[in-house]
Amino acid sequence: MSEIYRLATIEDAEEQFKVIDGAYESIRELGITFRAANGDIDLIRENLLELTSYVFGN
Repeated sequence: MSEIYRLATIEDAEEQFKVIDGAYESIRELGITFRAANGDIDLIRENLLELTSYVFGN
């Protein structure tokens, strides 16, 4: 089985949000604030439209 990396699309926004939100949970609990740690689904969509991002999987 080979690993597949592909360019992320707007359809990946919800899954990316879940991963990023979970990853920054402990940062928020410490009271550390910056844009990515407090982002929402709209920020993820904006980033996917304006920046290059890759995902692992199908």
